[in-house]
Amino acid sequence: MSGQRYQLVGGGGDAWAADKRMDAAIVAAMRSAGEMTVSARGADGRGFTNTWSLDGAATAMDAAAVGCARLR
Repeated sequence: MSGQRYQLVGGGGDAWAADKRMDAAIVAAMRSAGEMTVSARGADGRGFTNTWSLDGAATAMDAAAVGCARLR
């Protein structure tokens, strides 16, 4: 994400932004970045890192917003 780092709150197998402001910042960064890397520590204490391509992410987010709006 262009060198931006966000520390997420974790629990079980999930992680999330600490607040709505951080959530919006992460989404904005994902819309403009080419890839996203997440690093974490597993329950066994070992670190791991995964990287995902974000090609098409902005288009997918827009399509989801349109689809959700139609359900209302």
